[in-house]
Amino acid sequence: MFDGFETRGRVKAALNRLRSAEASIGQKKAQLVDDAQTIGRQLKYHAIGVDIANQELQSARNHLNYITQQFDRGEAAVSDMNSATVNLLDSWRTTMQARLNYWLRVLDFLQLVDDDPFTDTMPSGR
Repeated sequence: MFDGFETRGRVKAALNRLRSAEASIGQKKAQLVDDAQTIGRQLKYHAIGVDIANQELQSARNHLNYITQQFDRGEAAVSDMNSATVNLLDSWRTTMQARLNYWLRVLDFLQLVDDDPFTDTMPSGR
């Protein structure tokens, strides 16, 4: 039975929607790859920042130990101890902030790939 080219029109419209959907998927894939590469680079930078902060923290610990030894020998003042202690606490804060920034980027990556390590291990009740 002839339908006045209605079927042909529906097929053509369906093909156009399919092509549009495929193009959209291609764009989303490209954006996902770009976002993953960006986060990957940021993770490298944050990892370097954590390493540097850890080294600075160790240096501050060593300095406090050195000042403590000097203080015990009577060669350093209380103000030197206070300064070294404040320096250590500041280095500790900087290190914790660097670690936090690194792990936040890790979570950003997991969200990007839709992988939640916390909810994936929870029972679903199904």
